Amino acid sequence: MDHDACGTGFVARIDGERSHRIVQLAVQAVVNLTHR
Repeated sequence: MDHDACGTGFVARIDGERSHRIVQLAVQAVVNLTHR
């Protein structure tokens, strides 16, 4: 039986301000996990 490593994460500004940069960072994080 194979076991996969899994988890959760998030990218956010501590002040709660909305930013397109946050979206870019989150997308890049998912792209970096394509090997999973």
